[in-house]
Amino acid sequence: MATVIAQRFAKENKPYPKLQALIYPWLQLFNFRLPSFLDPTNLLPAGLNIRQFGLIYFGFKDKQIDELEPMLERNEHILVLKNMRETVKKFDAYFDMTLIPDEYKRRKEFYDQYEKMREEERVYPLDKRLFDAQHIFNRDENVRDLITKMFSLEMFPMAADDKLMSKLPKTYFAILEWDILRDEALLYAGRLKKLNVSVDISFYEDIFHGCIAFDSPNMRFAKVKQITDDLVNYLRKNL
Repeated sequence: MATVIAQRFAKENKPYPKLQALIYPWLQLFNFRLPSFLDPTNLLPAGLNIRQFGLIYFGFKDKQIDELEPMLERNEHILVLKNMRETVKKFDAYFDMTLIPDEYKRRKEFYDQYEKMREEERVYPLDKRLFDAQHIFNRDENVRDLITKMFSLEMFPMAADDKLMSKLPKTYFAILEWDILRDEALLYAGRLKKLNVSVDISFYEDIFHGCIAFDSPNMRFAKVKQITDDLVNYLRKNL
């Protein structure tokens, strides 16, 4: 939400925030086959599924979620895109793994697996078409319209063009090693850096997505205190 608001202000040439602080941010619903998604050790608390969570956010119900979730896992939701190949090529440029420093590429075998999938054109089902009249995208126009919204800038801020990205304020990232959203945060940070936006990354090993929710007197992780302390110190220094 923070970076969506910052992008909106920059796009409308309005005064925008002095900085943005992104804490293990969720930045896209386009590519569910990133290395951090392929790694089965990157789980959300309580066994939550990020694809199911996204579908629930869009208002889908049980049976629809059961049908759509495996499609998202295979990136088959891109089938709703107009000019699919051209659009995928444009968006995929924002998932360039060279933007991620090697020091953050933990369990490198999953990055190697991803690059092989890209070489073999297995990241996106570009050769698949919606010929089946009973396909959910064909039989339910509302479903198709909602899935299409996943590729809007407000749900996919990684798709902002360079001109808009270069206008964003200095950015702080808290990125976690065992986070399914790790790679998209690193890619976003890498792209901002490439566009000469001031970026600070705090990378935390051995901790998982949603850990801040466990900061309570009865359940506290040492890394959580470090995450919050680092954030407060950054804000004090830069505001």
